[in-house]
Amino acid sequence: MILRFASGALGTLIISDAAAAPWSWELTSGENKAYPQTDQFCYVVAGIKGSLTVPRLDVWSHEGDGWWTPIRSARSIVREQDPLTIQMHHFCAVIRGETKPMLDGRGGTRTLETTLAVKTAVKTGEMVRLS
Repeated sequence: MILRFASGALGTLIISDAAAAPWSWELTSGENKAYPQTDQFCYVVAGIKGSLTVPRLDVWSHEGDGWWTPIRSARSIVREQDPLTIQMHHFCAVIRGETKPMLDGRGGTRTLETTLAVKTAVKTGEMVRLS
């Protein structure tokens, strides 16, 4: 997918749930112990000032001004936790009124709209605009 954001920024997504590869969330995150964990990353968020790999959390950037200076990386270490337990604790806190949901109904609707727009673009071969 090629995405053009309202700001003019471009995004590219290459997604497959059928590829035999070490780069899936399940194989890289270690969240589900049923999957053998790899030392790879599954997402790269890249920009002109730096890039981030997920779930490894390597931040890459140049040491100086411009791409001709040495590039370096720094990794953040996150304590291993069970994501389903974290989600359930958050859900219970929302139900008790102690916190707000991380994603509200509008955010969920936007996710669905985006998913359906991708499906439409694949079917028609045309660009789909979202407001």
